[in-house]
Amino acid sequence: QVSQFWEISRNAVGRFSYPLSRANRYELAGGYRQLSFDAEVRTRVFSLATGELLADAAEDIDTPSRLHLGTLMGAFVHDTSLFGGTAPILGRRARLELSGVHGSITYAAPLADYREYFAPFDGFPLTFAGRVMHFGRYGPDAEDPRLRPLFLGSPGLVRGYQTGFRLFADSGFERMQGSRIAVGNVEARLPLTGIRGFVGGPFFPSIEGHAFFDAGVAWDSNVRPSVVGGDREGITSVGFGLRTNLAGFVLDFSYVNPRQFEDRGWHFQFNIIPGF
Repeated sequence: QVSQFWEISRNAVGRFSYPLSRANRYELAGGYRQLSFDAEVRTRVFSLATGELLADAAEDIDTPSRLHLGTLMGAFVHDTSLFGGTAPILGRRARLELSGVHGSITYAAPLADYREYFAPFDGFPLTFAGRVMHFGRYGPDAEDPRLRPLFLGSPGLVRGYQTGFRLFADSGFERMQGSRIAVGNVEARLPLTGIRGFVGGPFFPSIEGHAFFDAGVAWDSNVRPSVVGGDREGITSVGFGLRTNLAGFVLDFSYVNPRQFEDRGWHFQFNIIPGF
């Protein structure tokens, strides 16, 4: 017997951008979003003697009502970063954003994201990258059960705790989700091949080695992070790996250790995602 649940999202959005300079701009967006849900239980019966399929039936499950949402977003963006083939290598990026949702449910969603990239050694292409970010949902319906919780283990946040990991650590999965998250990342990046690499030239693909430390915490209105006196502990991970740019797609191969779940230990992780 298998239970399946679907969330269907339909969006219509208009966006406007007003540049203040080559580095700074304002962004504005507004639109309509519809969320609907469907679910079923599928039951299959097989013969223990022959393996023959004896019965196959599907039954619909009651699902939450459909959501109709109006959305509005305003943001200030600063970007002086220089991309090195697989990730930024110099400069600074920042985004301050406030989104609002009103309709079947109402909440506000602020985002603060700051990133810095610097190369401390002249003539040596080592880059250090850092990021701090907060995103959350606040307001009367910020924790409506029809909204999917924010998950710290997404590959662009804290590495090593991807969704499939809940099979390995069900007891700790709850601490990785909530209506609000804060994340910090530090990474060292060293190009091995490509224009800036030790083996250079335009005909060589960009391959970059990296080592990282990730940290994050998720919480909601009922629990606070331990760093401000609450009970919710954060999660961390360390690791290293390689990135390469293949026809515009950045492939990331990492060997990572999710430190809060030692039973999993060091393991390989693959993602198609550029460095933050």
